[in-house]
Amino acid sequence: MPKRGQQIQIGDEYHDCYNGASDRGALCTVDLVRLPGLQKVGNGREDSQSVMTIVPCEVFVEASAA
Repeated sequence: MPKRGQQIQIGDEYHDCYNGASDRGALCTVDLVRLPGLQKVGNGREDSQSVMTIVPCEVFVEASAA
């Protein structure tokens, strides 16, 4: 779960609550976490390196100063 002010990239792991997937690949600064994500780490046997996102983290991003 990202913290406020942290830089993230919109994609499979993080979704923007306003623009959804339209900003995919964009780097953004987190303003508020709306829904913490859910990830599965490992395969339950020997592999503890693989990470699969089950539910993406939904965030509100800071407005860009334009």
